[in-house]
This record gives sequence, C-alpha cells and structure tokens, in this order.
Amino acid sequence: MRHCLLLFGFVLCLSLPVLADSATDQVAGDKRSEAFRVELGQEISRGVTAKAVLLSQVDGMPGTRLLRVDFYRPADHAMVVDGDVAVKVVIADRTQPPIRLLPHENSFQAQVPFAEDSEIQYWIGCKLDDGKKRRYRFYTLPPRPVVEQVSPSVGLESGLF
Repeated sequence: MRHCLLLFGFVLCLSLPVLADSATDQVAGDKRSEAFRVELGQEISRGVTAKAVLLSQVDGMPGTRLLRVDFYRPADHAMVVDGDVAVKVVIADRTQPPIRLLPHENSFQAQVPFAEDSEIQYWIGCKLDDGKKRRYRFYTLPPRPVVEQVSPSVGLESGLF
C-alpha cells in the first residue's frame, strides 16, 4: 500500500508541470483569439487630432466592435475629454443610424456594427469643449486573398540547372 502511494505521488509530481503548461496554453490561446485591434489612423480637423481604433467585441454582441476615439491638440498634446461625439457607420453603401460615443477614460467609445467582408466607413462628427464642430472620416477594407502567380523558371527551361 505504501509503495502504491509513493508511486502515485511520483506520477502526480511528474504530470503537474505538463498539466500547468497545457492550462496556460489554453488561456493564452483564448486571449489571442479574442484579441482584435485595428488602428484606423489619425486625422486632424480645426486644430484637434482624432485617433481611432477598433477593438474586440463585447461579450454577447456578435457582429460589433468597440470603436475608441482619442482627441488631442497637437500644439500642447492636451487630451480633449469634454464634448459630444457621434459616428455614422456606412457598410456596403448603407448608412446606419448615428451612434453616440460616450466618454471613457480620456477617450470616447461605443459599440459599432462590423462586417468582415465589406468596406466600412466611419464618419465621426463632434462638438468638443471649444464649441467648434468637426468631422473626421476613417475606413476599413475587407481582407483580400493573396494570389500568387507562378511562372516557369527561366533556368529550368534553358537547361542551366
């Protein structure tokens, strides 16, 4: 009986690192599959720069992504955190109703519709703390397959190889 317990303990000690590694890989794999970040770019209007980023979807809302927009003044690098911001999303020449972006930790964000297979335009309109109206436009393109054209090698035809 004592030998069985020692053998069981020995096998358990050997298998713990393997089990820990597989659990870590599963968690890391889940985080990698959920990670989604697309930098939409920066645009300047009336002295204020907008930087837009698409992030992963919120749980329970398929077909959407989180749009985060940061506003700052390039002259003094001051973040603009007060104002009204809205976005119109255009997917496949269909304009969605405007969506208000809510302030959140020095930026504005909202859930927006997202389609993997279409060009999407984001028209952002805002009236920030200085009272001026501004417009910005960002877009994403659908992924395109890489087509490789293979031509016969010149060396093989000429008999060099």
